[in-house]
Amino acid sequence: MKYLFFLLTTTCILSFVSCKRACYRCTQYCAYCISKTDSSISYKICANAGIGNSRVDAERDSLQASNHYCSRLVDEKTICDSKSGIDDALVYFQKQDYYCTPKE
Repeated sequence: MKYLFFLLTTTCILSFVSCKRACYRCTQYCAYCISKTDSSISYKICANAGIGNSRVDAERDSLQASNHYCSRLVDEKTICDSKSGIDDALVYFQKQDYYCTPKE
């Protein structure tokens, strides 16, 4: 009976260790600008691998100076899931203009 309990406990521990969870830090940093003269004209500029936060700020400042109302969208999420579930979460957040990087 002790052997069976030991075997069952060991199996459970090994199965939990093998289901390693991956974590990502997803950040949204965007500028959203609407023309003061024609509200049908709008721009959305977001930070990503090639465009940093400072570039988004510079674009926002430039658009504000050229007759636009601008606001910033800033948010951060941490997502953790199994290897099989993390891909769907990453796709969802990237569609929402989040830039995701692996979290250590």
